[in-house]
Amino acid sequence: MKDRVSQLCEPLIVENPCVRLRYWQLITNKLVQCNELLRWCPSPNCSYATKAIYGETRLIRCKCVYKFCFICNNDWHDPVKCHWLK
Repeated sequence: MKDRVSQLCEPLIVENPCVRLRYWQLITNKLVQCNELLRWCPSPNCSYATKAIYGETRLIRCKCVYKFCFICNNDWHDPVKCHWLK
């Protein structure tokens, strides 16, 4: 996938490092938003994206050690179903 992103985005003719960084942040955010298997970790101080694997439980353990439900993006709430939290 990285090669495909590079093909879509290169050559990047931006010399300002702040603008370049913001550009790549927007590209990354769009990739996470468009992929149903990816989610941003909802922990307030975390910037990791996580990936679910088909057939896996709803529990996601981020690299930051935060545990959350992939379905509803809330704190891990087993055995309570997501719809009961609403």
